[in-house]
Formats: sequence, C-alpha cells, structure tokens
Amino acid sequence: MKKQVWLNVFLLMVIVLLIGVLIYLKPSMDVTDQQQGLFKTAIQDVKYIRIERQGQPAMVLVKAKQWVLIKPALAPVNHEQVRHLLTIINEPIQHQLVRKKDDLKIFKLDAERIKLTINDEKITFGMINPVTHNRYVLKNTNIYTIKEIVYGALGSSVTHLLQHHLLPKSMRVTQIEAPSMFYQTKQARDSWSILEATNIADYSADETILGIVSLTIQKSESNNEQNNKVPELITTTLVFDILAIKPTLILGRADLKVKYTIDKMAAKQVFIVE
Repeated sequence: MKKQVWLNVFLLMVIVLLIGVLIYLKPSMDVTDQQQGLFKTAIQDVKYIRIERQGQPAMVLVKAKQWVLIKPALAPVNHEQVRHLLTIINEPIQHQLVRKKDDLKIFKLDAERIKLTINDEKITFGMINPVTHNRYVLKNTNIYTIKEIVYGALGSSVTHLLQHHLLPKSMRVTQIEAPSMFYQTKQARDSWSILEATNIADYSADETILGIVSLTIQKSESNNEQNNKVPELITTTLVFDILAIKPTLILGRADLKVKYTIDKMAAKQVFIVE
C-alpha cells in the first residue's frame, strides 16, 4: 500500500514538473494584432536577401530585373526557391515574449546558427517551441514566435537555390579558354549563354579534375537601379572544372561547391561529342 502511495506521489511530482516546463516554454505575451508581420518590407519591394549560416560562407541574392546570386559567387538562381524563402514575409507573429535574462540561450538564439536579412531587416532563428511548434526568432532586441517553412531551405547548401542554367540570362560569353575539344566559335559562345544542365548536385572535395573551362562574361544590358545594393557587374570570369566527359559532360564550380550534369544533346553545342 505504501509503495502505491509513493508511486502516486512520484507521478504527481513528474506531472507538476512537466506542467512547469510547458508553462515556461509557452510564450508569455500574446501579440494584440495577430496579423502583424515580422517584416515591414512588402514582397514586391524586396531587392536584397542575405543568408548567414554558422561556419559557412554567406549567400547574397540581389534583384534588378531578375534574381541573381552574387555571393559566394555569381550564378543564376531558381526563382521558385526565392519565392519560397519570401513566404516568411507574410507569416504573422504568433507571440512576443517578455524577454528574460537567459532567453537568448534558452531558445538557442545566442548561437546565431542562421540569420536572414531581407533588404535592411535582419532576424536570427532559434529553436522550435515543443508545445506550439512555432519557431523562436530574434529581431533587433525582441523575441517572437512565428510559423515558418523556410528554416530547412536556409540551412541547405547553395545548390538548392540555383537554376539549371549555368549563366545568368543577363550575361553573354565574350571569351572561352578551354581544352581543344571545346568549340571557340561565336555560336559556341552564344550556346554557353543558354546552356542548361539536366541535374545539379553538391561538388565534393575528392572529385578528379580533367581540365578547366574559363568563361569571360559581360552584362548584355545596362542596369539603372543604383540604390538597390546591386553591384555593377560589367565583366567577370567564371571557371568550371571538367569532372567528366563520357558518357555525359559534368562541370563543377569550386567557388560554389556545385556540379552540373549536361546531357549529350546540349553538350554538343559547346563540346566535340564523339
């Protein structure tokens, strides 16, 4: 009988402890306007996105007429992925916390594992609340919880952001330096400008490099948007490592840690396919 009493007491203590934990983790102040968003910027006004991940190079995307990646290197981006990232702008704040001394540490906001800047507004991502499944975020000095679906994409490699095209649409190839099996004609230069891969993947460090293709590229039209943090990319050089020739052409970019697989039909526009 005594054992049963002590068991009941123990279970009661466990339940009380769990309730205390849940109460502590539950955000302590509701936002009065549930439609209030975390960002003031409207989606159509976004021109600059910066993704910072702990221990990784920052990724910076800018928009003039089209979105383009400029850091860690120049590359065209998948506009559907950008639209997915920007869904966070429309996510309303669920709660705002009354901030306590150790909240940054408790909610994993001190490590700054992932930070997102949209135009000039920056947030830091923390842990997920185990009760509501909303994520804690820090903006300025305030802690909020929001529903979001972008954290996984923000933590992924740059590969998931890229288009299958090797070059941005606004750029044209003016010079090719490559082994003799690659064409050097104007037609080949034009073909590089529209070359599209069938697959893109992460570029591992142990790849065997057979040679390199160096493309000098230029903007095909001027950019008049001077106040959008868009650099004047007039002429630059992109270097592709040749990773395979048969049965398909595979080119890698060490600056992005990504590789492109190009099928035979597309490859024959720039490469002597046997």
